[in-house]
Amino acid sequence: MQSAELLDEVLRERFKFLPDNGWVIWLLLTVTTGTYTLILIRHYPCIKEALVWKKYTKKK
Repeated sequence: MQSAELLDEVLRERFKFLPDNGWVIWLLLTVTTGTYTLILIRHYPCIKEALVWKKYTKKK
């Protein structure tokens, strides 16, 4: 019970600038963006090549 209260307090302090449960929006956005990107990479190899190429061109 105390660990749940502690977690609630930490999250509340961490995301003060957001409305109540605003961190859930950020979590959903992160998960959906990552999942969508992985699906695109799997179905369209050209996207993977473009992402890898972009990584290499930044190092120059």
